[in-house]
Amino acid sequence: MATFLCLLLLFIATAFGRMILRRFLPCAMGESCANVYAGAIGLGFAAYAVLFAGLLGGLKTAVVGTIWVLMLAASFTDASALAKSLGSSVVLFRRWWRRVSEGETAARYAALGAGACLLFGAASILACYKPPGGVEWDAISYHLADPKQFILAGRVSSLPTEHHSNFPLLMEMLYTLGLMFNGYALANMMHLATAALTTLAIFTFTRGRLGSAFAWLAAVLFISTPVVLWESSVAYIELGLGLYITLAVMAAICATDSGDPKDRSSWLMLAGTMAGLSLGVKYLALIPAFLILILLAVRLRPVSQIVRFLAVLAIVASPWYVRNIVNTHNPVYPFYYKLFPGSVNWSANRAAAYQSEQAHFGTAHALSQPGPAMRNLLQVPWDLVTLPNTDPGTYSNKGEFSYLTLVGGLCFAFLPALLLAPGIKSRGLSELTLLAIAQVAAWFFVAQVSRYLVSTLPLLCIAAAWGCASAQACVRKHGASLSGFAARGCLIGSVILVLAQALGTLWSITSGPPLLVPMSLPFVASILRADDGIDNYLKRYLDSYASTDWINHNSAQQDRILIYDDTRGFYLDRQYMWANEEHSAYIPYSTFADGKEMTDWFLKNGYRYAMINMNWAPQNSDHAHPDPSFPKGPNMNEQAALQAWYANAPLLPAGSAGFRWRGLVADAIKRGLWTDSGGSQHGVAVLKIDDPTFVAALDGTHQERTSN
Repeated sequence: MATFLCLLLLFIATAFGRMILRRFLPCAMGESCANVYAGAIGLGFAAYAVLFAGLLGGLKTAVVGTIWVLMLAASFTDASALAKSLGSSVVLFRRWWRRVSEGETAARYAALGAGACLLFGAASILACYKPPGGVEWDAISYHLADPKQFILAGRVSSLPTEHHSNFPLLMEMLYTLGLMFNGYALANMMHLATAALTTLAIFTFTRGRLGSAFAWLAAVLFISTPVVLWESSVAYIELGLGLYITLAVMAAICATDSGDPKDRSSWLMLAGTMAGLSLGVKYLALIPAFLILILLAVRLRPVSQIVRFLAVLAIVASPWYVRNIVNTHNPVYPFYYKLFPGSVNWSANRAAAYQSEQAHFGTAHALSQPGPAMRNLLQVPWDLVTLPNTDPGTYSNKGEFSYLTLVGGLCFAFLPALLLAPGIKSRGLSELTLLAIAQVAAWFFVAQVSRYLVSTLPLLCIAAAWGCASAQACVRKHGASLSGFAARGCLIGSVILVLAQALGTLWSITSGPPLLVPMSLPFVASILRADDGIDNYLKRYLDSYASTDWINHNSAQQDRILIYDDTRGFYLDRQYMWANEEHSAYIPYSTFADGKEMTDWFLKNGYRYAMINMNWAPQNSDHAHPDPSFPKGPNMNEQAALQAWYANAPLLPAGSAGFRWRGLVADAIKRGLWTDSGGSQHGVAVLKIDDPTFVAALDGTHQERTSN
């Protein structure tokens, strides 16, 4: 069902986008290119529609369903044309297959490329049905968890202790749609849809400039990259970001190449639209948007054309940033606290800790040490291949590190081939390559997380295909000379590298150990085949799931939950809050006199249970200084660990600079206000929050107001 719904939604989005292109952004482009831009526009429009419905408190299935019905109605003519186009593609497929059977070389290359893309696409579809677990930390902490909280509340809001809820949420709005109509499988497939559109964009752009053979090479290089394949089956955001950045760059290049003023104007507006939508996915899109602006400033005159691009970009991106200004007083919350010291529920020490967390990834890149930084920058292609093998987690969180979080260096390895035939006509490829390299340099200095490179990989794959085309041109030009021999070796080596990556990735997802390859297809199939496979999988591989499931079955629907020393609340069917003081200043821990005052504040706001994941407590997560009393951790020792690690924490004085929540929780436990609920398991403590005197007074006040 999820696959059918995803295809249906993508069809409606594409039809709606075609209508927008035809009416407002008419420019010369092929059918495939138009469908890619149309699909991206349609998905973006749907995300914005869900956002505005949510902001108005109308986040209901009927409302969101009506949005899609209206999109289809508004684009009915284009939907009919799209359906006919898809029908005619069947005839084209038969002709193409006849060419393959007749042994035509180009057709066979195309068959290999198409077969590889379909194979990896089918693998991603199957993996989308796997429930997100501990490896997909970001998905069950906020990419999926926040939309579920929005659905429970019936509106899109700023979650007070979860700063990611103030990020641009374009992809999360699509995940909200997925969760409302089918659950996590459809949400995962919305990310897969952006991967499919990105792959088609790579193929279409490269085919128009280098031919079909190199277009298939670029497409296979992209979709077989381990981190791309993994992300295509989970509800992250990098592939969505990559789609809009790639289309923005392509549109900007088409604008600079166009000789028709009207056509150039449409391409510029399209580039601004795509760049604006990318800023609706992630703050880091500011970097490629700025680089595109530089390209346009160098290549275009008059300045009014660049102003048009900026105006469209600002209008499209503005809802997310205006929302932040209203809610948090910081357009890029929670970043740049020094520039926005009035950021709501944030502070200098929290900002410093957050910045430190982002800065520890990768290799040394501080500008205060330019020598080591430049050496490490030049070594990026090599380090991306080698460092994760010797130091797991170098470019990713250690908890999610696996073969499928690797980027590898194949795209970079092909770039030197560009030097073999500098005279080959670039048709915008040189600008695209420079933009890609500049984005890699920015990634190096901003945040060296392997996933963050996914949005740049489409451009690098196209540049790699250009390198191979350059090598082929050199072979034809120089023949048996030394230059021709070197070019032939480069071309053959490039093809071997692509095959090695594709076969290695295929082997990993079909035969790799499940613990090392989270997208192991036999493991996914075994989960889906068993009657209770999903429940058993989550209880085995997600330490908090059993306690979460207990809360869902034993608490009242209106009860709210506090989560300590964990952030993964997706599977809670209740409204909850990240409760660690480090996350936000919303909970006034610094002002509470004792555990009773804190407890009464929580009860007044509807919080009746606290879930403490002791597996991630400092006493257990610091492997250099383990607690000898619990050599195997808190699992099966929940009550003893709770008493040793939490119930005896000292209470710091009110107003002290340190975080006080542990001492306040300890005081509440000692007073008997927080007691074992019976749901503690797998190292996770579930405590019932209750203060009989406060509850009685609260009930009395409520009855008095009712009688009046």
